[in-house]
Amino acid sequence: MTKITGRGKFTAHLALLAIAAIFAASAYASQGIEEIMLSITSPEDIAQFFFQEFTYTTNLPDQAHSPEETIESRSGDCEDFAILASEMLTRMGVENHVLVIRFRGISIAHAICVWKGKNGLYSFISNRELHHTGQRTVEGAVRKFYPDCETIASIDPKMYSTGGSGRGISAARQYRGAGLLTNLDPRSSAGL
Repeated sequence: MTKITGRGKFTAHLALLAIAAIFAASAYASQGIEEIMLSITSPEDIAQFFFQEFTYTTNLPDQAHSPEETIESRSGDCEDFAILASEMLTRMGVENHVLVIRFRGISIAHAICVWKGKNGLYSFISNRELHHTGQRTVEGAVRKFYPDCETIASIDPKMYSTGGSGRGISAARQYRGAGLLTNLDPRSSAGL
């Protein structure tokens, strides 16, 4: 047997690490959402799962994916993460909403999944991060993190189940001006 020394030893270690990385599949690698949900019990778990298991990618043209497609690809954009977070929170019994935020002066929109905690304060998942806002209204929660928000829209994440339309942000129901307060205020009977 040949003894490996110096630079060859370093190269051999790198090769072994690369092989180990290839074969060290995630604990979630071949699991569907039902199996994954057995180990996810909180919004913090969802955010950690997204951070550890997924890559942010920009989908052009923008087309939202079903939760199953996002899990399979292990990547997505803000809308994909919001839809998957909504599905996971719903399975945990947490009422939530997928919101699309449009900004003043630019043609870019952003999607988040928002819910009201037991403490009466709103939190949301944006991409792979969890934000506890300390706010009692959806508008307050959104504007705290996105002060240049111009419109907020809600989308129905159920339309992204397998076989859904995938129409994405263009299918959003928009709220403008005074309607923003009326339609997004959780105390309102017309609220989300």
